[in-house]
Amino acid sequence: MAIVEATQFFVFVAGTDVSTRFASRLIKLTVNDSAGRNADSATIELDDTNGSISMPQEKAQVEIALGGSDGGVVQVFSGVVDDVKHIFDRGAGRRITVEAKSADTHGKQKQEQTVHHDDKSVKDAVSDAAQKAGVSMSFMGGGPVNDVRKYIAQDHESFLHFAERMARETGCTFKMVGGTRGIFLDRNSGQTAGGGVIGNVMAQVGVNLITSSISPIMARPSYADVRARWYDIKKAKWMEEKVEVESLGGTKSEDVSAHVRHSKADATEAKSHGTSAGKESSRDKGAGTVIIDGNPMARAEGNCIVIGVRPGVDGTYVIDKATHELARGSGYRTTLSLKCPQGEAGSDTRGSGKGTGGKGASGGGTTMPAEHLT
Repeated sequence: MAIVEATQFFVFVAGTDVSTRFASRLIKLTVNDSAGRNADSATIELDDTNGSISMPQEKAQVEIALGGSDGGVVQVFSGVVDDVKHIFDRGAGRRITVEAKSADTHGKQKQEQTVHHDDKSVKDAVSDAAQKAGVSMSFMGGGPVNDVRKYIAQDHESFLHFAERMARETGCTFKMVGGTRGIFLDRNSGQTAGGGVIGNVMAQVGVNLITSSISPIMARPSYADVRARWYDIKKAKWMEEKVEVESLGGTKSEDVSAHVRHSKADATEAKSHGTSAGKESSRDKGAGTVIIDGNPMARAEGNCIVIGVRPGVDGTYVIDKATHELARGSGYRTTLSLKCPQGEAGSDTRGSGKGTGGKGASGGGTTMPAEHLT
C-alpha cells in the first residue's frame, strides 16, 4: 500500500506550490472525480496548530496532482475554492478544511436564465448559455448534440442545470474543469476531457485490490429497447420512436420495453431521448465498488478491469466515480464506483464439473468446477 511518505502529492493554490508547506500538516486529502451529475470536488483537511495556516481566498484556483514515489504524478483535480471551514476542539485542537469544486458556484454559472431557441441544435443552445455564464465549451463526439430541434427552452435554469439536462437528453456526460471550462463527452465512451481515450485501470486480487463489492447482474434497470412518443401534426396522430438498447456483455435483456415518460416535440427529439435512456439502461445493468492501492490514472468514464475475483464478476466495468484519498492513517487509496458491466462480467459460463482454465479467486491457477445453486 502506498503510504503518505511514499506518495508524491502536489497542491497549487492561486498558482503557488504549497505542497511542502502542507506535507507535515496534511490529515486527509480527498478528490472526487464524477461522471457528470455532480461537479468534481476536492477536500483538503489540515492540522492548524496555533492557527498558523493562511486561509485561501474564495475562488482561488486549486490544482492537485498525485503519484507514487517511483513514478510520475498525474493531475487529478482542477477547480476553485468553494468553502473554507475552521474547526476548534479542546481535545483535538484546530483544523482547517478547504473545499474546492470544478464548477464556479460564486458567479454567473448559477444565475437563472429564461431563454428559448428555435430551430437550433443542442450544441448551439448550450454554447449560447455557456457564453453568457463565462464558460468555454468543448464537445467531444457528435450524435444527438448536433441534431437541430424545433424548440429548446432554458426555463428559469442556471447554466449548470441547463447543460446537465441537455447532457442527459442527448446521452452525454457534462463536466466542468478548472471552474471555467465545460465539456460534453459521449456517455460510456471512455473519453477523457481532452478527447483522448482513458487508460484502463486494473483491480487484481493479489496485486492491488483491497476490497470489492460488485453486483454484475441487476435486472430491474435492464431493458431490451426504449420507446419515446411524439405527435405528428401533419398526420394528426401519435408516433413512436424505438431505440434498441446496446448489450455490452453479460446476459441479454428480455423483451421488455422502457418508455420515456413525457411526449416529445418531434421524431429527432424522441430518438435523442430514447438513445440517452438506452445508454443509461446499459450502464445500470450492474454496479459495485472496488478499493485499490492509490492509482491517479483512475478517472470517471474510464474502464476498470476486475481480475481474479471469480468468473461472472471478473470483467470490464465503466468507472462512474473515482475517489482518491490520501490520509495519515491509511495512506493513498482509490475507491471506484463501477457500472456498465462488459465482456464476461455478469456471465458465468462454466458447466457443472468443468473448469474454465482461467484465473481463480486467488488470482492464478485453474478455476474450481462450478457448483450449481439449484
